Amino acid sequence: MRTLTTTTTTNMMNITNMTSLANNLITSTNTPNLKIIETIRVHDLTFFIVEQEHEASIKYLKIQITNTTPEELYASIEGVLTELQSITSKGYLNTTDLNNVPIIKHFIKFFIKNESTEFSGGDRAMDGYKWIYNIIILNLYVISNHISIKMEREDPETDLYHDFKTLNRKLLNNLDPSIRKQLQKRGLSIIHNIQTGFDTEYVNATTMKNILLSIQLAVNTQTYLKLPIQTAYKLSSVNPITNKDYPISKTNRSYFEYGMVEQSINEGIKSIRLMRYEQLDLCVAGIGKRLKAITYLKHFEKSGYIYFKLPTTPIKQYFEFTKEYSLHEMVRVSNKLGEQSLTDTQQKLV
Repeated sequence: MRTLTTTTTTNMMNITNMTSLANNLITSTNTPNLKIIETIRVHDLTFFIVEQEHEASIKYLKIQITNTTPEELYASIEGVLTELQSITSKGYLNTTDLNNVPIIKHFIKFFIKNESTEFSGGDRAMDGYKWIYNIIILNLYVISNHISIKMEREDPETDLYHDFKTLNRKLLNNLDPSIRKQLQKRGLSIIHNIQTGFDTEYVNATTMKNILLSIQLAVNTQTYLKLPIQTAYKLSSVNPITNKDYPISKTNRSYFEYGMVEQSINEGIKSIRLMRYEQLDLCVAGIGKRLKAITYLKHFEKSGYIYFKLPTTPIKQYFEFTKEYSLHEMVRVSNKLGEQSLTDTQQKLV
């Protein structure tokens, strides 16, 4: 008996996506247990180095939206972007001394430990630049999304609204792929497998040749529910071909604030997801919690997703007398036998 499995995936993204501005997380510095360590002003934008008072070791960078007009905020963000882009206008970082790099120079000292110069002007300066650049871009993305969502509700027909939408795309594209993955809209997916066992009967015509008499197929289906898991971001790189994450080696921890970098990025990701995908994330998490409570459903986690294995459907058998039979024909028949079971399973799920 030999087996063949064919797979189809259905992406269930029709859960209503409601937005929440989450003002306490984005625009307020009066969050309980939050202490401001330092204030940084760049192009009329205000950034804060803040610290969790109940966890003194956790510090991160966040941005404050001041009472300025959308036009002024747009101009400020574009001003920061223009300066940042001037650094790499030749396709590479034109200096290794980050203390003299526009925009970056205002932030680098807060991410350096023990007055080290390794990440601000030494061999690891490019690493220091990369992560501080991404933190700044992510915070600008928070502001731009905050304003564009508000404008979408109030007056989506203005040129400025469309300018912000374009700015959102530009900022998102400038983020590291590992961070962009965390900002994706991910919903529930249904994976359908048609499993086919097949066998043949034949007689010997000669010592070198057989004659096919019949084929037998046994077909059932297996369905998986695939749900995304929202986990805390860890510094990583992404394989552009496989989309797999590879953790960054955090060498020289005594010289660079890796924890502060990760916390800053996680705070930005959390703000964006609250604004854009709050209801979706709550729905997916709720579905996952209920499915885990069903004891007969097996589940496993892989690459940022949790898979729930539904029971297999009853076996359908097929028999045919024939003198020839192709792989193409076998796939056609097995799909025909399995399609109704898959349709019934999906209707029950929906």
